[in-house]
Amino acid sequence: MYRGLYSAALGMNSQWTNLEVVANNMANISSPGYKKDETIFSSLPELSISRLYDNIIKSPAGYKDTTPFVGGLGTGVRIDDIVTIHSDGPIQPTENPFDLAIQGDGFFCVSTPAGERYTRDGRFTRDSEGYLTTISGNRVLSEINLPIEIPEGDFVVDEKGMVFVNREEIERLKVVSFDEKEDLIKIGAGLFKKRDIVNPKVAESALIKQGYLELSNVNAIFEMVKMIEVQRLYEANQKVVLAYDDVMRRGIDDVGRIA
Repeated sequence: MYRGLYSAALGMNSQWTNLEVVANNMANISSPGYKKDETIFSSLPELSISRLYDNIIKSPAGYKDTTPFVGGLGTGVRIDDIVTIHSDGPIQPTENPFDLAIQGDGFFCVSTPAGERYTRDGRFTRDSEGYLTTISGNRVLSEINLPIEIPEGDFVVDEKGMVFVNREEIERLKVVSFDEKEDLIKIGAGLFKKRDIVNPKVAESALIKQGYLELSNVNAIFEMVKMIEVQRLYEANQKVVLAYDDVMRRGIDDVGRIA
């Protein structure tokens, strides 16, 4: 079987996954706190190519004689990983006191049915029971791992995450960071979970901006250009597959035909 057919097909599969990643980034351009993903490729092992029916290179006694070495032949690429880029997105004012943005390294902690999760999406609100929650209904946690109850009144959050109502100190937001961002797993809806063996630490350098939201870190123009490039790479591999298909068709139809 033609080895190049498999290499081209593998290239199509890889670029299709890459296209899905780019499309998901594009779909979340307007999602506050969203962090874009990027596809990491790796090359498959190369094959050593030698000239056949050429002068044999005599090897020392005990070793097999060889033919002249031509070079390496690539066998294709595969998806090695899909990584999340945790660079900061731009900060936009909203004039909503319940909108909070983090400047620097850090994540808000929220309580979900599956346990504690982490987010950069600071679109918070006060639920019917008076607790500070995300727009999905997950309660925001304080530094003592309890939901934050917000009485009626003037709601203020300072740069250190201290929550005040009518100038009275209520709680402090739990804002954490991670030594390695690879320890975070994206689970959708702007949430991350940590690997079991990882313990977050207090984000000492993070600054909280009240009345602001951090926008997505997706660059629309860059992603559009990348989408075009990925589509062209996919089409190039597709043409290779079609070329091999035509060669095999000719071989099946013409080999053994009686003139």
